[in-house]
Amino acid sequence: MLCDEEAARLTRLRRNLRCGTARLTPCARRAAVSCLLRVGPSGCLQAFYITRAAHPGDPWSGDVAWPGGRVEPGETDLEAAVREVREEVGLDLLADGGSAWELLGPLDDRPAVRRGGVATLVVRAFVFFQRCLVTPPLTLHEREVSAGWWLPLSLLSDPPRPLPFFDVPVARLATRIPALRSRRVLACVQFLGLDVALFPYINLPPPPGAPGPTRLWGVTLGLAELLLHAADGALAALAVPRWRLRHIGWDMVLWVAAMYAPDRYGRT
Repeated sequence: MLCDEEAARLTRLRRNLRCGTARLTPCARRAAVSCLLRVGPSGCLQAFYITRAAHPGDPWSGDVAWPGGRVEPGETDLEAAVREVREEVGLDLLADGGSAWELLGPLDDRPAVRRGGVATLVVRAFVFFQRCLVTPPLTLHEREVSAGWWLPLSLLSDPPRPLPFFDVPVARLATRIPALRSRRVLACVQFLGLDVALFPYINLPPPPGAPGPTRLWGVTLGLAELLLHAADGALAALAVPRWRLRHIGWDMVLWVAAMYAPDRYGRT
């Protein structure tokens, strides 16, 4: 049973997500994820996180995330979100007519990749609440997910102020800085020895048996901010700053790249 404070938070989530209209970002390439919530042993709301399996060249490799993936042709965002949860962690959100899971509603679209300032991949998150008291056993897809675990939603309610930043290697930035897909630009960056970009993050307790802490950052941190605003409104404490470039040399290289091909190079 939820404590009074957490029950009030769930009530606000229901009201805000059902009565509001999630902002839609027109985009041909879409992804959908599911934010799964349940009542924890101590009467608090818990959110489910996964760690994506590590694959060379995968821009999301090893990231903390909510279950989800690309929307396939002919699918709606919601259908994709439900399918991905079933495939990645073995939970059927529609089992028994959906009686075990309550769809609270969608969050605003979150751009994941941009080119020239225009979103080329956006992510939509759907928030589900577990009605039953016992969570069915998880079956993790080993090629997609390396770990899955539940954490109190309140961990995001009192974040460090300001949020710390960490270095992200050049190889991880190609999805956010399309200029780095050019071998010439990347070679120039590496030759000049420019520093990497800085991204805000929150440390989360790691999954059982894993070394910690675990960083929540990127798109999922941005979606968590939207979730907290839906739950806490003006009192939401999680305010995610924009990522930034450490060295002015980055801006110089990207400015030259944009001059060379302004329709191809940009950054989020």
